[in-house]
Amino acid sequence: QFCQIEISDCANKGDVESFFGRSCGFISFLQSEPGNTIIDILNCKNEGNITGNDKVGGFVGLVFYNEYTEIHFINSTNRGIITAFYQGQSGGFIGSACRNNEIQVVITNCTHNGTVNGIKYSGGYIGELYATHTINIRISNSTNKGVVNGTECVGGFIGWMVDYDMANVSIERCTNDGVTNGTNYIGGFIGWIEEGNDGTIQVVDCTNTGHTSG
Repeated sequence: QFCQIEISDCANKGDVESFFGRSCGFISFLQSEPGNTIIDILNCKNEGNITGNDKVGGFVGLVFYNEYTEIHFINSTNRGIITAFYQGQSGGFIGSACRNNEIQVVITNCTHNGTVNGIKYSGGYIGELYATHTINIRISNSTNKGVVNGTECVGGFIGWMVDYDMANVSIERCTNDGVTNGTNYIGGFIGWIEEGNDGTIQVVDCTNTGHTSG
């Protein structure tokens, strides 16, 4: 099975509230196992306030139990207030990606200029990456100008990444110019990464001019 989705030149300006499930501005829940899924989100904006129980994202709420998924964000911006009021897992672009075989996320020329609120695992772009065999993340030429609030594992770009076999994460030519607030494991770019079996984590040619408190 193969599925390809393109969302381009779109804006969400409406508020979304869910007190029993996942919430997002564009795609709430993505599950396509078995099969391959490619999603392109191009020149899009989320300007709505998104509120949910957990796994809340400005564009995508939860990516769950997929064989292979690629998500590309290009020239896109979150300006909304993203709030996960119960457990957390909140991100300006993706709330949570968990229990996948392989996921690839590419974020290029994007901006988080909103607010992300969560209990744990909050990120300006991605809240949680969890229990996935292979993770490939590339964020380039992108900026966090917003606010990320949480208690534990709070990052200006990625909140929490654990329980994986292979992970290649590259953050290149990016700027954190926002505010990151929490209690434990707070980072201008990444809150917490637990060591996996293999892979590389790189932050290259980046600038942190933001405020981090924890």
